[in-house]
Amino acid sequence: MVIKQSPIEISADQFPPVTTRRDDATRDSLLRAADRLLVEQGPGALTVRAIANEAQMSTMNVYSRYGSKEGIVDELYRRGFASLKSAMNDVPETDDPLEDLRQIGNVYREFAQTNEAYYSLMFDRPVRYFEPSKEALEIAVDSLGLLVERVQRCMDKGQLVNRDATEVASALWAAVHGVVCIERFKDLLAIPDWDSLYGTTVNALIRGLGSESSR
Repeated sequence: MVIKQSPIEISADQFPPVTTRRDDATRDSLLRAADRLLVEQGPGALTVRAIANEAQMSTMNVYSRYGSKEGIVDELYRRGFASLKSAMNDVPETDDPLEDLRQIGNVYREFAQTNEAYYSLMFDRPVRYFEPSKEALEIAVDSLGLLVERVQRCMDKGQLVNRDATEVASALWAAVHGVVCIERFKDLLAIPDWDSLYGTTVNALIRGLGSESSR
């Protein structure tokens, strides 16, 4: 299953292009076309010819604006992570940092569920020969860095044992990501309640990482 609506706003000035600085209507139209192909048909549909045909242009426009197919995929990759970060940033900070952290995990899971094509592009590397650029990887790391900040708040509040926040955030991300990944194949697995499985996994890890007063 792939999503039928893009989770991101396609704007030519949201990010500078990787391979060129030509911000114009052609570049924007190509990005919109690639976005439509991704959300309607999945990452496998992202070819130079398909993107050009969808935008009703020649393939030369893809090369002149993005350098290659990988250039336009890189921009979609960056925008996907920016969208994920924006969604997680929307979780407000309250007087209960641990509950805020749970909500961050819920937002991550919801993003994966409702934006399957983008999630696949971001984490599965389904486009052959595509390797994210340095700029794209920086955006990806920055988006997940928000989790480290929220973990540190829990430690400062005494809700989690004080240890390396990056290591703890990575453990939490790995647990949530793991459930999210296998949930995408739920039609093949005899698990009756995915919400319960997700909650059990997160709760077990938080209890293990929690301070005595928060258990």
